[in-house]
Amino acid sequence: MIAKFKATRKELAEARQRRTQAGQGRLALTGNFARRLNEWALYRALTQDILADRSELPVTVVHALITGQREPTPYEVERLAKALKISVNDLVE
Repeated sequence: MIAKFKATRKELAEARQRRTQAGQGRLALTGNFARRLNEWALYRALTQDILADRSELPVTVVHALITGQREPTPYEVERLAKALKISVNDLVE
């Protein structure tokens, strides 16, 4: 028999906060990433839809990254750099 886990909203929020504080799966980049991503997308004349298609990421993720609503994962940075035909360092430095 598999034990079922039921968490309250408070427990889920606390777990989410611990993951965020630990930086699990996310890069600790500030708004600089969003600014650079937007600048490169404009330089390459790519819309969010086209960038999402080329990077094989959901449009909602690309939008959240460009607007600075969330920090990228290493995988997302890699996919976006490849789609923009630039190095990862061009996006994160």
